[in-house]
Amino acid sequence: TLLSGVHDRERREERDIDKVDLQRARRYGMKEDGKKGREKYTYGGVVFIYDPRRNVAITSWKIGEASKRSGTNVTTPIMLEKHKFESKEQKKEMKYQHERLTLLLNEEEGKSQWTSHSVLIIDMSGSMRADDVN
Repeated sequence: TLLSGVHDRERREERDIDKVDLQRARRYGMKEDGKKGREKYTYGGVVFIYDPRRNVAITSWKIGEASKRSGTNVTTPIMLEKHKFESKEQKKEMKYQHERLTLLLNEEEGKSQWTSHSVLIIDMSGSMRADDVN
């Protein structure tokens, strides 16, 4: 649980930043060391300063398309909606199919039926800076 100081709550209200944006920044964002033992997180166009000793958000602000101070190019992430099942029966059927396919893939017979392999990696860490690229 992330606690918010009075200053942070006031700044978030002024700047139209939700607390969930700070939680996402802390979980998925680029972390940089700040002053006085604090940490700076950048993610999805939001920067926030966090004090890990007190578990308190100090302040936060929005940035444009690029953060000039950290050199990172930050764009708003695409947030996917959680899938909603039409009925309990549909949910139960999908769970059954998932378990059946998982078991099949783990068996030797299932492995021989697997004919392709794809990996998609999306780097949202902000670790690729403009000054890292020639």
